[in-house]
Amino acid sequence: MVTTKYDITIQQGASFQRTIAALNRDRTVKSLVGYSARMQIRPTVGSATILLDANTANGMLTVNGIAGTVSIDVGADITTPMTWTTGVWDIEAYLGNTVIRLAEGFASLSQEVTR
Repeated sequence: MVTTKYDITIQQGASFQRTIAALNRDRTVKSLVGYSARMQIRPTVGSATILLDANTANGMLTVNGIAGTVSIDVGADITTPMTWTTGVWDIEAYLGNTVIRLAEGFASLSQEVTR
C-alpha cells in the first residue's frame, strides 16, 4: 500500500470535501469492498485532543469499495465553530484487524472573515 503525503486546508464556515484513493505499490487501485474508514485531526501526533473526528459511522466518510476510494464530506455546520489553526491528520480504511493508512499530513484551518 502507498500512504499519500497530503496537506489539507479546511476553510472555517465552508464544506470540506475530498476523495482519497487507496493505491497498491504498483499504483493500481486497491479494492475497499467491505471496509469502513476513519479520519482524525489532532494538534500533534501524540495529543489526546481530537480537533475533528470523521468516520463512516457519523456519515462524514463514505467508502466506495469497488472504486477503492474514501470520500470526505464535512459540512459547514461542523467547520463553522472550529477555532484551531494547525494540526496533523490521517485517514485509514479498516476491515476487522486489517488497517490501511491511505493518507497523512498537516492540517490547517483558514479562518472565516465573512460571517
